Amino acid sequence: GASYDYCEVSVQLPIGGGEPRFRLDYIIDTTRPAQDILNDMLATFGGYLIYAGNKIKLKIEQAETIAQYFGDGSTTDQNATFDPNNIVKDSFSWNMPSIDDRPNRLKIQWVDPDQNYVKVYTQVDDRIDQDDRGTVIVNEVSMLGITRQTQASRIAKLMMTKVKYSAVNVQFSSRLEAINCEVGDVIAVTHQSARYVRKLFRITDMFEAEDESIRFVCAE
Repeated sequence: GASYDYCEVSVQLPIGGGEPRFRLDYIIDTTRPAQDILNDMLATFGGYLIYAGNKIKLKIEQAETIAQYFGDGSTTDQNATFDPNNIVKDSFSWNMPSIDDRPNRLKIQWVDPDQNYVKVYTQVDDRIDQDDRGTVIVNEVSMLGITRQTQASRIAKLMMTKVKYSAVNVQFSSRLEAINCEVGDVIAVTHQSARYVRKLFRITDMFEAEDESIRFVCAE
């Protein structure tokens, strides 16, 4: 039969009223894959795992120090004092999801202990976007380790902000000798064609290309 364990963790980052910013209340079903369980737990406080070679690193959505600057050698007033040339020519591309795929309503499913631990929803809306597009596009996310409306609301607002303001993905190549970073690091990218000046991205993947360069995949 199934085996269950109970896990409660509080991350003591006080906010107004003195409550912990994040708290995990979670029943662990040991018949599920461990990675799925970890992803469920980490999502409740904006955490995630990065796999870099033989390392597994825990990351949390927060401001971080820039690990390295990348650029195409273009010079602007903003970056004239730091003008890297470590992006391989013609290797840079960028994309973002279609606006039709971008939700303007997010519903976070969580468990309410005040209602006999039934599953409930907390919802956030981008009403300006809904009015502009004349439609409501809903995305539902289940976070059953959350047992407080305040925490569910914070996570929902964070996710909505990322959807609206951090939707760009880039790819580019760099020479091996010009690399001082790894998967999970935050980098600053300057590129003339995309009109980026020290735009911040997180490295989500790195792999070696045939021309002895490293290909980067990064998310804004």
